[in-house]
Formats: sequence, structure tokens, C-alpha cells
Amino acid sequence: AKFDRPGSVPQFLPLRSPEMKPFLALCVVGAVALKQGSLHLLKVPGPVPSDSPGDSSLDFEDALVAAVSASKGRESPETKALVEKLQQLLDNAKPAIKKTLEGLQATLTNTGNAMSDCGGQEMQRSSAAFEKNFTTKSAAHKTCRQTQKQNLDTQNTCQTELKTVTSTAKTTCEALEALEKTMYSAKDSCEVKSGEAFEAYHTRLIEASQKTLVEYKKLKEGCAKAKEELESKGPECTIALKTYEDQKENCDSVQDAMDSLSCSHYEAATSKCEASGTCYDKAVANYESVQTSSMTQLDSLKKEWRAILRMECIIQVFNLQESKRASAIDSCQAKDMSGQADSDLPLQLSTIPNKPTCHVPANKAGSAGYVQANFEGLPADSPAKACVASCCQQPSHGTSGLDFSGLGGTTPSGDWRLALNVDTSDGNVVSYINSGFWESATGLGGASDKAEERFTRDYKDLEVFNKVQAKQLLIVCHNEGKALGWRSWKLVDTKTLQGWFTTGNTCSSGLQEKRFQMGVETTGGDVGTLVKNEPLIKNTIDGTDRLYVNSHHGHTGGFDFNRLSVNADDNPHGNFGAGLGTQYDAHITTGGGGTCGNTARPMADAEMRTEKHHWGSGGGMGGLIGSDHTCHEDCPWTVSSGYDFDYAIFVLP
Repeated sequence: AKFDRPGSVPQFLPLRSPEMKPFLALCVVGAVALKQGSLHLLKVPGPVPSDSPGDSSLDFEDALVAAVSASKGRESPETKALVEKLQQLLDNAKPAIKKTLEGLQATLTNTGNAMSDCGGQEMQRSSAAFEKNFTTKSAAHKTCRQTQKQNLDTQNTCQTELKTVTSTAKTTCEALEALEKTMYSAKDSCEVKSGEAFEAYHTRLIEASQKTLVEYKKLKEGCAKAKEELESKGPECTIALKTYEDQKENCDSVQDAMDSLSCSHYEAATSKCEASGTCYDKAVANYESVQTSSMTQLDSLKKEWRAILRMECIIQVFNLQESKRASAIDSCQAKDMSGQADSDLPLQLSTIPNKPTCHVPANKAGSAGYVQANFEGLPADSPAKACVASCCQQPSHGTSGLDFSGLGGTTPSGDWRLALNVDTSDGNVVSYINSGFWESATGLGGASDKAEERFTRDYKDLEVFNKVQAKQLLIVCHNEGKALGWRSWKLVDTKTLQGWFTTGNTCSSGLQEKRFQMGVETTGGDVGTLVKNEPLIKNTIDGTDRLYVNSHHGHTGGFDFNRLSVNADDNPHGNFGAGLGTQYDAHITTGGGGTCGNTARPMADAEMRTEKHHWGSGGGMGGLIGSDHTCHEDCPWTVSSGYDFDYAIFVLP
């Protein structure tokens, strides 16, 4: 044992360390001293020469065994003095080992606790507080819109009544004015009729005058009453309008607060989640490193501890008769001290906890799920306002995000709004029967509504899809954002895309062999290096000047439908495909003829305009664009074209 200063706790030193050489030498010299019957030789004059045989591998245990074997009588003063000295040295070594173990345990415990101190509980508390607060705000918003609806109804009723009163006042007062003017044209009725007697003449004049006077008084009273009601109804309607407008403004403010709370919590939760994950990963890595190091040190401590235990056993041999010492020494050295060392030197390890659960809301303000959860069921004439909070998806203006550099400098000009993107190889199928994507005002049909994914996945912007009144439509053929060609059309009517895709041939109404023309003429385009079979932009086989929606494509009885196609009436023979969102031979679906159901025919995101029958299965170019399609009955008629095109669909208000 090594003492830093008098009275200090000894620090444990490895038995083979240089500092232990004098102690080991003491044991060897002690053995000689006992053999010579003298204790004076225990005073070692100096360190063992470094060149002495076996200096680097002196074994304390072997030296002690030698000392015991060489010692004389168990009651001799020399033996007692040596035993006491050796026991003291061993007793001093134990606390040092224990103290080292305590240091290891403290470090392990601290690093173990750090793994559970990465914000998991804080995130959970924050999420619970948010949910409680947000639920209250959402309920308040719904109640507010219902009151807004009531105020609007009151205002509308008042306006209707005001129109009635105004009309009544106008009609009655104008009739009064007209009656008053008859006095200037009544002279003809005052003429004496042929053969009319005096009394008859005056009786006729009196009756006519009284009748006119009765009508006059009625009209006069009616005009006055109508004017009075009009004077009262006008201010009443002004108040009703002001009440409605104030309520709407209040509801918009309530919604803004709700949307803002959603965004701020989403952004904070996302940041906390990332920080928590980083903290956890670092804490676990640090703990595992400390644990490995601690276990290595613990092994060394246990080796020293086992050696001390054996030496304590050997020291007791001094008290035995010489004839019994050899067997006792063998017993001490053979004894397994591992269990005792494990018991005396325990090290508690921490269990690595699970990674903190992130409590990031799945539906932040502006997302489809958020709209459905908080705005669905609101009165149609008192809907939610457009979200202006920080995390809301704002309408995409222009074609930013697409690279048109490969098209010789042509770029669609105008304030285009991205409504849909069809990624033909993202694993989500948007065939004709995916009404959630093509028809729903609130559903996504498996698509994303995240702006950052708008050209790398199926995408749907509900705000643009439902609310923008489109006058033109633009389709850009691209590959993960790299534009390959584009074309725009002037639409035959101004309406939203949701309105167009529910014009007819919907999954709820059933499918009929009808065509609905959407675009009347193309207003621009660039075909780039697209193949002639590309269905919408190039399609030199059928032409591209007329755009169709939800239309039958091909010969009568074929029941081939595309959500979007061009010149559908110029492809009379059928089974040649050409369009987005396909369902072919819909009259033989599993759900019954003329319905949105499964068939063995191509049910794909997009199909080429093939030149061989049965969608390219008869030879030539295959029909399937990309890889997204639904396969039934081994889908023998779905053949890959080898091309991977995506289609971004924009509208121009």
C-alpha cells in the first residue's frame, strides 16, 4: 500500500508494480530471517537489484509460501511479528480496492442515468399539455363556426325580409301615387250618361268616389306601414351583417391561434425529437464505452482480490504445526476464490433504456389529416379559412422545383399552381379506382401532401385541388423533377380540379361509355425527346389538341377508362391505352360490370399509347409506364414499356 501523507487512506498498488518490490523483498528476506532465527533481517537495506534473477516476475504468493515453509515454531516472536506485518499490509490493500470499485460504480451510475435523461418525459409532458390545449381550441373553433353559421342565417333571413319589405313599399307606394293621379283623368266618369236621372247620377258618383277613397286609404296606410317597416328593417339588417362579420373575424382569429399552436408545437416537437435522439445515441455509446472499460478494470481488481484472499488463507498456515502446513498451503492455493471476489466486489450495471418516444404530431396544420380532423363537418357556408401559420402548405406558384434545362430553354409561363403529381414508381398506385386521389376533397389516396416531396412521390395539394378555379391546365412529364416535356390546354369551363374529376364516370356513380372533354385546345408545349407513344405530351399517333377527363377511350363495348387522356375519340379500336389513372375492360371487374373494381387488365398510374393490341402484349412497345400498377390474375396484359415518366399537373386560375 502507498501512503500519500501520514494518516491518509492508502491507495492500492498492483502487486507486480515497481513500488511493491520492497514489500516482495520483505517476504523473501523474512523467510530467510525466520530460517536464521533473527528478525533483524526484515529491515531491508535497499531495493532488490534490478538485475537479480526473476526480478520482473517476483510472486508475492510464492514468496509467502516460501516464508511459511521456512518459518519455525508457530509461537515464536519472529513468526508472530511477520504475520502481523503481512496481515497489516493486506488489510491496507483492501480499502484501496474498494475505493477504486466505488469510483467505477459512480462513473457507471452517472453515465447510466444520462441515458434516461434525454428529454423523453419532457416530450411526453409537452405532448400531453399540447393535446389538452389544442383539443380545447379545436372544439372552440367548431363551436365558433356554428355560431357564425347561425349569424349568417340570421343575416340572410334579414336580407330576404328586407327585400320583401322594400318590394312591398315600392309596389304599395307606387300604386298610391298612381291612384292619386287618376283624379286628373276622372272627368269622363263625371259626365251625365244618357237617360240618367239626377238621383242615379249622384248616387253613381258618390259610390265611385267612396270606392276610390276606400282603396286610397288602404294604399296610403299600406305605404306608410311599408315605409315604417323598411326604416326599421334596414338598421336591423345592418346590425345582423355587422354581427356576422364580427363573428367570422373572431372565428378566423380562433382558427389562426389553433393553427399557430399546431405549427409551433410541431416545429418544437420535431426539434426536441432530433435533439433527444442525438442525446440518446451519444449517451448509450458513452455508457457502453465506460462499461467496457469498467469491466476490464473490474477483472483486474478481482484478480488482486482473489490473490489477497489466498494470501490471507496462507498466512493462517503460520499457526499450524509444521507437519500440517504443506497440505494447508496446497488447500489455500487450490481454493477457488472467484465466488467470494464476485460477492465482495459487486458492480451494478444499468439497463439500456428504450430510445425516447418522439411525440411529433402526425397531422400538423395544413395537412390532409388535420383538415379532416378539425374542419370536416363545419357548415358549408361557414368553412375554415386558408391556413397562414408557419408550417402550412402554401399553394405552389409557378413551376419552381422542376428543371427545364434539358428542353432548350422553354418553360411554361404564368402563375401555375401545382395540384397533383403522379410518380409512376413510388409504390403507391393511383389507377382509376383510387377515388381518394382523383375525386376526394379531403383524401390523399396514399399520396403525400408535403411540399418537399411534391416531385418525388404521388402528391396532392388539397387547397389547389379543391379551391382554385382553373381556366387552363398544364401537364409536365418529368423524371424526379427533371422535365422531359410539357403541354398546356385551355379548358372548356372554369372549375376546380375536384369539380372536373367528379363530372361523371365516378366510382360512386358508376362508369358509362361517355367522354367528357376538358381541354378545347393546346396553348403551348415542348415535346423534348419524348417517344411518340408518350400518351399526353407527344402522342403523335392520336394527337394532343383535345384533353379529356374520366373518359371512355376506344371502341364501343371496350369499357377502357383513363382519368386523363387526349383525343379519346381518335383511338377507335381500343386496347391501345394512352392516359393517366387507368382501368381497362371495366365491364368485367370483380365488383360487377361498369364499376371501379379489379380486372386482369392494366390498372396503372399511366399507360403508353401502344401500337399493338391488348396494350402492347401483342408486341412492340409495352404499355406500362414506370412500375406502379395493381396485378390481378397474373395481369398478362400489363407489359412494361421500359420508360419511367412522372406527371406533374398544374392549374392556372
